[in-house]
Amino acid sequence: SIVRKVDELRAWIDTWKYDVVAISDTWLQEGCDRQLNIPGLRCFRCDRIGGARGGGVALLVREDITAVLWQDRLEGSSREAIWVELRWELCSNTFRGAL
Repeated sequence: SIVRKVDELRAWIDTWKYDVVAISDTWLQEGCDRQLNIPGLRCFRCDRIGGARGGGVALLVREDITAVLWQDRLEGSSREAIWVELRWELCSNTFRGAL
């Protein structure tokens, strides 16, 4: 569960100044929005459906980077997946995902 490791994650982000962080096996569920709220980052999540424990993925993207949610589930699949399009000013757009 990422909830027990949020302080460690914040320390890594503060130290290394990541633009994008992908997290798998978050174990987050609805109502956990504040638990992964890290200042300066936008959080995109895809939690496990059906109320089962475990699973889930998230992408954390620096707030000064334009990020647009592209697809939050693989079509026809119950697997957790999330994709965002990162729009950069000086270079071509890229996609980042967490599966």
